Amino acid sequence: MTKTAVPHFSGILGSDAFPIEAARYRLIWSEICPWSQRVAILRRLLGLEDIISEGKVNPVITEKGWQFSLDEGHRDPILDVDYVMAIYKKTDPNYPGRATIPVIVDVTTKKIVNNESQEIMQQIETNFTDFVKTDAPDLYPENLRTEIDALNAILLVEINQGVYKIKGAKTQADYEKYFHIFFNRLDQLEARLADSRFLFGDQLPPLRKPSTL
Repeated sequence: MTKTAVPHFSGILGSDAFPIEAARYRLIWSEICPWSQRVAILRRLLGLEDIISEGKVNPVITEKGWQFSLDEGHRDPILDVDYVMAIYKKTDPNYPGRATIPVIVDVTTKKIVNNESQEIMQQIETNFTDFVKTDAPDLYPENLRTEIDALNAILLVEINQGVYKIKGAKTQADYEKYFHIFFNRLDQLEARLADSRFLFGDQLPPLRKPSTL
């Protein structure tokens, strides 16, 4: 999802409705969108390129939203649509919001499973373990999940959304407020990294923060 709230599709990969199968799901993303970048990075780190296909949209948003203009005929070759909004409307003909990325699409129905990046990442991390490459890092170890979730909740508000709050501040007071929250959190993270390579000791960090920065 992007920086502002939109209606949420909250399907769960690995549920009865959406079983884990090779080549059943497609990630729609763009390199310009930090929210979708982190899902794409995770997919590659885990070696899931042949398990979850990808569709990339043009980084320049048109009046109609994200467009598949990088593909031949300006249509996604798997989903046979020209705009991401078409996927949203197929999933819910009365969908009232903007069409955001990333989205995970069930290619058997060509409908959206989930459009919230953090949920998508967590579901991939926990439910695609049978398909990850043998040397893939464990980015969501069970013994650290409570700590990771707690830190991610902070990073979401103060870092991931924080950059947009600073940019969109309407008053000087709001600008200074969000500026100090953002950089105070960066200072705390820097101090945490002073004695370890990653945020959780020797464990690779969750991929929630860097893409927005």
